[in-house]
Amino acid sequence: MTSLTLQPHKKTLSAKWVWAIILFTWIVKSIVACGTELSNDEVYYVQYAFYPDWNYFDHPPLVGLCIRFSTLGLMLKQEWFIRLSGLVFSLANMYLIFKTTALLKNKNAGYLAALLYNSSIYANVITGLLILPDTPMLFFWLLSLYYAVKIFASEKGYAIPKKNFFLLSLSIDLCMLSKIHGLLIWGCLGFYILFFDRRWLRVKLIYVSFFLSLIFLAPIIGWNIANHFMTFQYHGGRVSEHGFHLQTDSFLREIFGGFAYQNPINYVLYVIAVVACIRGGIRLAKRKKIFLLCMSLPIIALFLGLSLFMDTLPHWSGPGFCALIILTAIYLTDKLLNNHFFIPKSVMAANALVIVGLIGAFILVDFAPVNLGSKDEKKLGENDFTLDMMGWKRFGKDFRQLVQKDSSTHAANGPVTVISNKWFPASHLDLYVARPNHYRFLAIGEVHDIHQFYFINQTKPALQKGNDAYYITTTNFFNDPLPIYKDKFESIDEPVKIPQYKSGKLMRYFLVYRCRGAKENLQ
Repeated sequence: MTSLTLQPHKKTLSAKWVWAIILFTWIVKSIVACGTELSNDEVYYVQYAFYPDWNYFDHPPLVGLCIRFSTLGLMLKQEWFIRLSGLVFSLANMYLIFKTTALLKNKNAGYLAALLYNSSIYANVITGLLILPDTPMLFFWLLSLYYAVKIFASEKGYAIPKKNFFLLSLSIDLCMLSKIHGLLIWGCLGFYILFFDRRWLRVKLIYVSFFLSLIFLAPIIGWNIANHFMTFQYHGGRVSEHGFHLQTDSFLREIFGGFAYQNPINYVLYVIAVVACIRGGIRLAKRKKIFLLCMSLPIIALFLGLSLFMDTLPHWSGPGFCALIILTAIYLTDKLLNNHFFIPKSVMAANALVIVGLIGAFILVDFAPVNLGSKDEKKLGENDFTLDMMGWKRFGKDFRQLVQKDSSTHAANGPVTVISNKWFPASHLDLYVARPNHYRFLAIGEVHDIHQFYFINQTKPALQKGNDAYYITTTNFFNDPLPIYKDKFESIDEPVKIPQYKSGKLMRYFLVYRCRGAKENLQ
């Protein structure tokens, strides 16, 4: 009877099916990556690639370097190449989480962990399709988790090869150079050591690894010292903007956002696994279970707590769920051993949900003649998120025709210059409108509105006194130029309205304002 019970377990969950599901999902993601334009955040981070620096207004530099690498120094500007880092890292991440889980339990658990990761919207879509600071961060987070498991959850006790400490430190360093959240790995490790295994405090290599990580923060700190700690002021302002008052909206957004981003099916499985772990229902050494909980729950609790007093975003806590994926895979593997299942129906359903969601989102963004936003002509398309990722290339061609008409009638003074007062839509206008047509672009506004463009402007010649500019906005994200630029230009014409359609349905208007005669040099 024992051999019959274990037989399905020995077939290792039919590994070919696991990788087939992962490969099919990856192909669907690649099609979406090719067929949709860049989102607000993605197109903004392309500016990091155009202008390499040690640090930026919002984040450290690694996401920009990833874009430069995947586009061969920005020679290949098609969306698929810009997003290629996410597509590649997603496969590497699934292999890492497989290896880490197999190290803790066995290959069966590793395969399930890979499938759970594949079905996580945060892990496999937000960071595995889009190109964001989280994209390289999550790869180095999982690499750090792998080496942390080899050190702190090893069967060898404290006889750990020195190279593992060095590789852990290097992984955390690169994680921090992707996004400062990488520091939280040290926070979780410190929490585990201080409260559950203080013997590690006697290991000198822990301190050496930590101080090596601090050295890698030097570029970020140095840049901020030279620029009045702009990054810290910006992120700190998210708290001071509202003060320390309870914000139930932010708290609920964090809870339900995490539920959605992790995949609702997965989220329920995580909760079940954590409860089972606390009750002793998972066959795993106690210190390993504690270690996984310490690498996850403190991060989730931290951002839930912060969301009570400041505006947080649900993906900030995303890395904390990686250890829960491992814990859940181990829990499900124990169930497989008892119940003869190969791939649980819940895991299959979670993967199916992501695949169907990706296909549905692609159709919705590119083809569905549906306006999800305002129908009011003055605010047409407002709150329709699909408009962030379509229509910009088409508008670039329409705008070129308008400029050519103005040029033929000498209706504009000076070189063609496009301006905006916000980082969005400034990034879209620069990449999809100005650069393809060889127009100049400047973001002219307050620092907290234009972000990194404040520094980018300093690398460009100013808009000369007396010259004209085109200010472009949209009905779905309207910003009236009159209050902003009335003291900077002699006059501002009524806008030219350029409609945008999707499958014959009017979605929004692009509004082009001719700003006449700059009163002074503008940068």
